[in-house]
Amino acid sequence: DCLFDTTIKKYTSFFQSRQIGLINAGVTGLGLLTNEGPPHWHPASADLKDLCRNASLYCQEQGVELGKLAIHYALQQPGHCSHLVGMKTLAELQCNLEVATTGLTEAKSKVLDHVKEKFFNLPQDLHWEGVEISAYRKYKVEHGLN
Repeated sequence: DCLFDTTIKKYTSFFQSRQIGLINAGVTGLGLLTNEGPPHWHPASADLKDLCRNASLYCQEQGVELGKLAIHYALQQPGHCSHLVGMKTLAELQCNLEVATTGLTEAKSKVLDHVKEKFFNLPQDLHWEGVEISAYRKYKVEHGLN
């Protein structure tokens, strides 16, 4: 569950009715939803990367870390038992702890609202499900490994 993909919401009640806990491991979309951006190997489409990059640029103009907004958004969504977030620095850890314990200021909440409306108010969820499998199958065919 993240700003650009809420697919799991379709299944939350199913899991809850069976007392199955959900772990949200896509909070920042493997770096897409951060001001730094994703690693070069990220499997998302160019369109999704551009969308997130534009959201990041807006956040930078506002002096806000997109990752902080993404984490706050995820923590507000019902149905998850845990959230997994990768962090590379102590500063990232401190930022994440701050948003988890104190939330957002009114100004940052307005930035989040704008980001959701302008960049992620989409008719469908965006994800990269199946991209790696398709690439693997293509590689096998191209190299005679069927």
